[in-house]
Amino acid sequence: MKVFCSLLSLFLFVASAFSQDCNGTYEGGLALLKKRTEASVKEAVRKFESAKRCYKVNRDQQGVLNCDEQITACKQILNYFTQQTAKVTAEESYEFPEAGGEQIIPVKTKRSWSFSDVHDWCTATKEKDGLKIVVNPNRTTVRRSQTITLKWSGGKQLVKIVQEGAEEKLTLSESDLFFLADDTEKVIEITSNCDWAVESNDAPWCSWRKDSLHLYVEPSINEGSARRTGTIRIGAGSRHAEIRLMQEMDNFRIFTPDENDTLVFIPKGGTVDLPVEYTVSQNETPWEIYSYPNWCTATREGNASLTLKCLSNKMKEDRDGTIFVKKGRKLISITVIQLGKGSKYMTFQPLFGKKKKAKSLYQRAVLFTPEED
Repeated sequence: MKVFCSLLSLFLFVASAFSQDCNGTYEGGLALLKKRTEASVKEAVRKFESAKRCYKVNRDQQGVLNCDEQITACKQILNYFTQQTAKVTAEESYEFPEAGGEQIIPVKTKRSWSFSDVHDWCTATKEKDGLKIVVNPNRTTVRRSQTITLKWSGGKQLVKIVQEGAEEKLTLSESDLFFLADDTEKVIEITSNCDWAVESNDAPWCSWRKDSLHLYVEPSINEGSARRTGTIRIGAGSRHAEIRLMQEMDNFRIFTPDENDTLVFIPKGGTVDLPVEYTVSQNETPWEIYSYPNWCTATREGNASLTLKCLSNKMKEDRDGTIFVKKGRKLISITVIQLGKGSKYMTFQPLFGKKKKAKSLYQRAVLFTPEED
């Protein structure tokens, strides 16, 4: 009898403890249900189902009924959540042309939803029917993309926005450059939506430099007797263009006696007219007398003649100087020597029909002496 009483007491104690554990699980479910979030309600269902099993073991019919009632309530709430979940019928990616455009990503829900930030070339705003995407024109040739994340309670979706790059373009303000013999630098405007470069230049007589919008081409002076040509090739991505170059031959020449570049005057001085060959082209600058010694004068007679007049040399020593004639960038020099009254080279001058071999500085010069005034 004493043993029986002990076992009965132990049984009642275990039953009481088990009942308390069922109640604690049930109360935990009620606490989660009060939070009214989708995650907490799902967790509450698990609590009530655990409590129900506990009550069944304990043969607590009322506890089982209470759990069934709460589980039904939880399922109703979860059904509501399901009905209100965002319905996104967006595709995985949206393609836009280089000109840009706009499109709406369908999003239907009564619940709160959001989206991630977008890049500066694309804007996104919430509309009644979903997310409105506006893509700006793509001025570059590079294909670009970004990913937008749509978020709502219990879910998200990634949507990729892709835009094509613009077609590569290369435009030159001129495709032909014409230079005079002594012309200076000329500029060509380069319009391109991608990086461009000079690919080749088969005209060694032309140098070039560039910035992002211009190509500067400068020829050297053409001192030859023939016109010269060349080509500069420009490349920008898959686009190419050529600039045809042409430079006129030298059309300016001063004729000196026997084609010498040195003239010798006798002490009394004199005057000489030097013929000038010069073909004036359109927009070409005329030639000019740049400088000359102070003991002689140089004047031009239109474009056809250069007149040099040397004053009398009263000194015993010879004197020399240089006359510079300028035409554009070209500078022609003519050396002028005037003998002094005591010059040791007097005997070498072609005076009175005598012509003797000259020496030193006068080797090429004394073959001509202008007439005295």
